Amino acid sequence: MRFRSVTGACSRACIWKSSRSSTRAGAFRIARNGWRTPAQPSPERGSATRRLAQLLAATFLALPAQAELVEVDLLAPGDKLVTRDTETGLDWLDLGGVTTNLSYDAIQGGAGGWIANGWRYATQAEVCALIVAHTDATTCNFNGVAYNDGLPTAIFISHFTNTEMEFGGTYFRIHLEGIYDDGTPGAVGRARLQLTLPFPPPFTLHQTYSDALPDVVASNDATLTRGSFLVRATPPEVPALPAAAVAALVALLGLAARKSFSHA
Repeated sequence: MRFRSVTGACSRACIWKSSRSSTRAGAFRIARNGWRTPAQPSPERGSATRRLAQLLAATFLALPAQAELVEVDLLAPGDKLVTRDTETGLDWLDLGGVTTNLSYDAIQGGAGGWIANGWRYATQAEVCALIVAHTDATTCNFNGVAYNDGLPTAIFISHFTNTEMEFGGTYFRIHLEGIYDDGTPGAVGRARLQLTLPFPPPFTLHQTYSDALPDVVASNDATLTRGSFLVRATPPEVPALPAAAVAALVALLGLAARKSFSHA
């Protein structure tokens, strides 16, 4: 027995979301644990505090440079319809439930208002670079089996919202499929990413499959299980530090300054 479901029957909760520990919170805890209380005076307290403040500042300034995919709201708070690639400076629009069942010609003709609002079709090179950088696939046309949970691929698909789910009795498969601009007239390119997991859990073995093929989808063809890879340029941004981190850093620097003045 096989069951197929297109996007809309299942929310993002159906796909794993990463649970990442907070590096910044960890750095703040380290700073607090290393703090000398008034009951433990030290003549080197001022210089140690300055060094700690400098280390904390350097840690926070280094964090935004890490490349990652970040979910961003587009039309309403919490919709997370955009996935921002902080390395390439490109915003990617969700596929599942957003551009599914719309043809290349329809979107280019104004459907959804995406083109008028600055979005464009991604190229094959852009789609392939995105998949290779953020999933288990090591090449754009990839078919590999690995003994792990396939978390990078699962997180990637959850960001963009799957276009189809398939249950085959002994396996569970998640699809992300979309068209792109292959740079030639006529038919357009299609890229696919699939994660297959054995059923029932635990998911100790997974298979990641991906491909990107030019000239395979008619420009007027639309289906509920295929969307569009649409991108727009994002201006460089510097994420703001958390309020608690800023307060801690200011307090440390202020204490260091007062300590230096009192010893002068």
